Amino acid sequence: MKFTKLLIAALLSLFAASAWPQSAVEIYGSTAPGGASVPVLVDVAGRLQVNAALQAFAPLGNTITFTANTSGNIPTPVQAVPVSGTATQYLISNTGVNLAFISYANSAALATANCVVPTGTSTLTVPVLPGSAVVITAGTSYYFCGITSSGTSVIYVTPGAGL
Repeated sequence: MKFTKLLIAALLSLFAASAWPQSAVEIYGSTAPGGASVPVLVDVAGRLQVNAALQAFAPLGNTITFTANTSGNIPTPVQAVPVSGTATQYLISNTGVNLAFISYANSAALATANCVVPTGTSTLTVPVLPGSAVVITAGTSYYFCGITSSGTSVIYVTPGAGL
């Protein structure tokens, strides 16, 4: 840790008089998957700077809805089709008062087969808490189905892009 701070201080002083920005220094040496060198941006106080661009979720198709229900009463899967044909992210909202497990697949049959409440073995579902929403990434025009442990919950799915 001490060596790292000394190295950063030395690099900052070395680049202070150069054409580099006075507010930050780009240091190469971090390794990304595949062994590529990735720049690390450090400010003058030695704090790591993160350069991440997040895009707000943008709807790219019509919202679908269904009611997640208990085993034996699960709904017929519905397909979320984007207007542009390229949306691979989906905003899933649970407006009910029960935890819902949402399955999704590229066919209605597979979405139905995966629509089970986890009970100690792995399942291909995403839990969505009551009154909350999640964004998932999947293929284009996927089918969605939902199940609850008890009661029902109304689920909305909107195809789009972003977080």
